[in-house]
Amino acid sequence: MEELGSLSNTEGYEPIDYRAFENILDHVDCRPGESVLLDYGCGKGRAVVLAATRPFKRVIGVERSPDLSAAARRNIDRARPKLACDDVEIVSDDARTYRVPDDVSVVYLFNSFDGPVLADVLERIRESIARAPRKLTFVYSLPLDQRNGVADCSWLDEECRLSTGFFTHIETIAYRSRSISL
Repeated sequence: MEELGSLSNTEGYEPIDYRAFENILDHVDCRPGESVLLDYGCGKGRAVVLAATRPFKRVIGVERSPDLSAAARRNIDRARPKLACDDVEIVSDDARTYRVPDDVSVVYLFNSFDGPVLADVLERIRESIARAPRKLTFVYSLPLDQRNGVADCSWLDEECRLSTGFFTHIETIAYRSRSISL
């Protein structure tokens, strides 16, 4: 996909299904005014907008493509009257180097990348948890035929597999972080 550039290990753009993401959000512990959700590879912002209808303290989308970032910002602006969360931000940055804010409590990744890019993203999350110890939920949606690069992550424990309704070619797994140090 041209708008994503030539980065290898980047999957094509496909938004999460509305009902599937609502099921995911129903599982996530959202403490009103405290929980912060980060969506990697947020694309046009569907998951960011849906998350912001919940009482998160803050919702952040990270997107490498300037065109998709701009579309996400427009979608947030259109949805703003319906949002429960006032602090919604789209960051145009490379997920591999993005410094995860130390208050992020939920990370969502919908098959945006794998391989070395995923490894770098997991390392940025681990660094954030080491700087500011906390429990973090990592929700990962990926095609059934794709190798799960998160499964071998030593500081994440699989919590459960989530139903994504009719999205039968996708599995969604929720992980919880362990205590870690730098």
